[in-house]
Amino acid sequence: TILKRNPLPLHAQMEQKQRLTNLEKFSNSDNGLLIATDVAARGLDIPNIKHIIHYQVPRSTEKVYESSDGRFVIVVIG
Repeated sequence: TILKRNPLPLHAQMEQKQRLTNLEKFSNSDNGLLIATDVAARGLDIPNIKHIIHYQVPRSTEKVYESSDGRFVIVVIG
C-alpha cells in the first residue's frame, strides 16, 4: 500500500469476533492503521494512539466546503 501499512477495518457489519481480532492486531502493531465507522465511538481504550482523523461523509452532494483560511475547497459531486 502507499502508506506501507495494512489497514484493518472495524464496522458494525463485522462479526464481534472479527472486530476483536482486528482491534488486537491493531493494538499489537507498531505502525497500525485502523479504519472504523462510528462503532469505534463506543468507548475504545487503546494505548499509545498517535493520531485520530475524524471524517464525516457529507449528506448532500451539492455542497462546497472551504477551509476557514481559504486555502482549499473540496467539491463533492454526486
